[in-house]
Amino acid sequence: MAKIKSVQQDIYTTITMRELAQAFQEIALANMQKERVSVINSRTFAEELSEVFVDTRTSYQNFLEMMVKKKKKTDAIEALRLKKNGKDVLVLLTANDALYGDIVSKVLQTFSLAMKQNTADVVIIGRMGKNFFESAFPGKEYTYFVSDKEHLSPDVLNQIAAKLVMYENVKVYFGKFLNVLKQEPQSSSISGEVPMEEKATEEKEQYAFLFEPTIQDVLSFFETQIFSSLFKQTLHESDLALYASRVVTMERVGQVAQRQLVQLKVSLNYAKRMEKDKKQRDRLAGAALWK
Repeated sequence: MAKIKSVQQDIYTTITMRELAQAFQEIALANMQKERVSVINSRTFAEELSEVFVDTRTSYQNFLEMMVKKKKKTDAIEALRLKKNGKDVLVLLTANDALYGDIVSKVLQTFSLAMKQNTADVVIIGRMGKNFFESAFPGKEYTYFVSDKEHLSPDVLNQIAAKLVMYENVKVYFGKFLNVLKQEPQSSSISGEVPMEEKATEEKEQYAFLFEPTIQDVLSFFETQIFSSLFKQTLHESDLALYASRVVTMERVGQVAQRQLVQLKVSLNYAKRMEKDKKQRDRLAGAALWK
């Protein structure tokens, strides 16, 4: 009898786990579908905008070099540009909670490799990233941002953007949505820095651009307004990847729970037969004693 009760309790626990997985999956699926349309539609625009940012920043550096060659002072020109702190920063985007599948661990691994080759400042968004960083890099300083809500509040977003915009180079590590079944770790510069793969290859063809009203004004706009837009796009990319990963993970959990439930029902039927056989044997043994 104790065996039957134990199996029945396991069945109840497994059914509860399956129902929770289904609930988590449905919520994640709804969030994924809501994010997917806007992220995919704006992804190409954001990528091309980032390329324009790179061209603008490169043109500005070429402009300064030309002024130096002409032996003209660049102090007045630099004064018109947003003041930077001259540092690099790595930004880690993770989730606040677990149950988002393996995309979180993949992003953490990619970020960890970059940290071992870099001395840049660190900004972390999400409790899972914070816990990982404190364990993997004890004693190293970092700046942490968290939101109690599913998405970062506008106030927190403005605080993060205001901090990051002061850095010379900003590189973000996050998960990128490819399709429902596949999400990959991604690193992206949102500060107009030339990607490393382009630096390692032959220099691409240079174009001369005409900037209105001035290149300083255009670059200043990119380093504030466009920078914030690129950062927000990256946050939405990360959210979409997390939702998709949770959908897949909860589907797997549901399948495992269903297989386990089938096995438990077989075990329950077996335990009931064994209990019935035992009672039959006890009755037969009792009848034999009365003869």
